[in-house]
Amino acid sequence: MSENDKQGSSNVASNDEKQQSNTKSDSSKKSGKKSDSSKTRTKGVKVYQNEVEAFIALTECIKGAKTSVLTTRLSAHEVDLSKDHLRDFNDALTNALEKKDYFARKVKRIVVTNLHEKLNGVLSLIKCEGKVPLSLYLIKKMGADYNFEVVVIDNNKAFVLYRDNDTPDSDICSYSFFCENDAFVTKEYMFFDMLTKEAEKLKKEGDAMIIEKTGENITIYNRDGKEDCDISKALHKVEDFFKGSPRKKQGKDINENNISQHDDTPKSVQ
Repeated sequence: MSENDKQGSSNVASNDEKQQSNTKSDSSKKSGKKSDSSKTRTKGVKVYQNEVEAFIALTECIKGAKTSVLTTRLSAHEVDLSKDHLRDFNDALTNALEKKDYFARKVKRIVVTNLHEKLNGVLSLIKCEGKVPLSLYLIKKMGADYNFEVVVIDNNKAFVLYRDNDTPDSDICSYSFFCENDAFVTKEYMFFDMLTKEAEKLKKEGDAMIIEKTGENITIYNRDGKEDCDISKALHKVEDFFKGSPRKKQGKDINENNISQHDDTPKSVQ
């Protein structure tokens, strides 16, 4: 994987935008005025500086999905589902599979198993009832450590949620981009597609597992090839795959050497 690929979505903001953002932030502090939590930078691009507002917007977009929902779970940061906005997002993703409130022709999720606490989220998706096709890409290790998440909806909307080194442990992201700009959405789709292709390569080495589920039909692809499973066997295989993943203890990783921050994120957009 090239360095450009590793940086992925982290080079979204231009140097001019970073400088402009810092200037606005400094002037807001000097004047004592609170800057807007979200603002439009360029046509079809909005920046959220508030986690709650970002997830509310993201959840509403997922609820309105017509054809597809593509999401990642790359970061090793733990998610606290006791927070309303995070629980609502999780429910929206589940509903996208169960077709309770809206329709999506496919749901794809990429999960790096760098945190054992992610297991329950993966199991809940597999347990979902409904006929919407689900593709799960479980990856033990990547060529880079990412501190952002990507969501692409209907191939015409994209969210990128960043988490920088100064983000409190209790927060998921420091700032987020929402885009309907064709070039930006295409870039995020290509990044997502690159990760799925990486999973295809890694599964041959036993470092990735791909799960395809439609209704009660489940097929697992791993180093041993292709296997049709019932739900009980599929859940067991996923649990085995997660064995050895780092666990959180008091907000820190037990195996901290295996997880590091990705430092190329444009921090100045705050």
